Amino acid sequence: MPLDKNDYIDLVHGKFDQTNLYNLEQAFLAFESSKKNHLAVFFHGGLVSRSDGMEEADQLIAGYRGAGAYPFFFIWNSGLLTALQRLLSPFADDAVIRRVVQRDMIFVIQEMLLVQGLVPEEQQQPLRDIAQELGGDEPPPLTRLAELGRSVDAIWALRRGDVTLPLVEERIRKFQEDLAKDRIIMNSRRWMNQNKRFTPVLGSGILARVWNRLISGHDHGLYTTLIEEIAIAIGLDVILAGIWASMKADIDNAFRDDGTKKYGGTAFLECLRAAWKDDMRLTLIAHSGGAVYINRLLNAIDDRLPPQIKADIVFIAAALSFDAFAETIDDDVFKNRVRSYRVFALEDKCEGGYWQVPFVYDKSLLYLLSGLCEGDGHADKALVGMQRYWSGKKPYKTKNITTVTNTISINERVWSPTDPSAPDGYRANAHEHGDFAVEPETNASVQHFLS
Repeated sequence: MPLDKNDYIDLVHGKFDQTNLYNLEQAFLAFESSKKNHLAVFFHGGLVSRSDGMEEADQLIAGYRGAGAYPFFFIWNSGLLTALQRLLSPFADDAVIRRVVQRDMIFVIQEMLLVQGLVPEEQQQPLRDIAQELGGDEPPPLTRLAELGRSVDAIWALRRGDVTLPLVEERIRKFQEDLAKDRIIMNSRRWMNQNKRFTPVLGSGILARVWNRLISGHDHGLYTTLIEEIAIAIGLDVILAGIWASMKADIDNAFRDDGTKKYGGTAFLECLRAAWKDDMRLTLIAHSGGAVYINRLLNAIDDRLPPQIKADIVFIAAALSFDAFAETIDDDVFKNRVRSYRVFALEDKCEGGYWQVPFVYDKSLLYLLSGLCEGDGHADKALVGMQRYWSGKKPYKTKNITTVTNTISINERVWSPTDPSAPDGYRANAHEHGDFAVEPETNASVQHFLS
């Protein structure tokens, strides 16, 4: 059956849109009359349109009901994924970008071979073979460059950790001066239709940042890091960060309280306060950017509602930063307001194993958010839903990361895909970010958590 307005709240920029306060109050009355004492609230991802959010809710509602809960959905109309893809998709057909990636990959390989003792002897010839293929006159498609980049990554992973890797500024500068004279770059009047041309200074900045990220461990793989740094050099990260920041601002806006009763998060809190009973259970479930919503909601509950109101939480591929979540933990909000929890996320081999932006960006949406949307100085913002940041190794042994990893028990972390023998409630078979919440094994595990 189609969703009823008793099943969801619809917000735009945090304010009621397709539903209103009356609909929300009726939804809570329907919850009360259902004789269920368990309210399960789902928050879709941060880059999801209304239609996609409604479709996702439609796929989840029956299972949540079957698990004994009263399902309710926040439809908050972020719909920004198309903007991210629109900005990056032109990279695939841009000859200058292909040339820069091609030549910069050659430079990195040459540096790897120049540093004595860095690359195992048996891997040096495969590296030379890759460099030879990259030396062609015409730049390969980005898809082929990504394949070659992964081969370089595999060899880079075998490097000796005790070898000094200096920043070779003079060689970078000379390399970029020569690249600026390349026929493809010389014949391009503008780069990516912006009032900016490739220059040795611009190119040196890209290559220096790539090298620094590689040696510090903040890289996302050679090819992906090059794509990110090119995007940063031409200012796309500022645009993407603005899009992502506007999504977070919409979430904050939902909890404004100016007496107008038009802000959905604030209205939800008041309805929850009125409906709460001693035996009531509240579960908050989030996919992707929805975890940012839950984090904000938990803080609002702690600020405004009686102390007996607590929640169980489920994060699925959480696009929530460790910094933001650590603040919630440090402020005792997590301890005060969370009864139990479960965290589902992709294994890193899956996170980095598919193209979020076809023919351009060869890793997941969370990688893209980490690299280009969070305004991080390393272009490597630690997100809770990414396995790489849970390693306990440098450079991810920061205070905020450790605060989260020490709080979230290893027994409540589920890395997808799981072994078929995993117990009920701890199974997942998602291989990509987008449909994680509705993936059958994951959905069954969430229902088990609810029941």
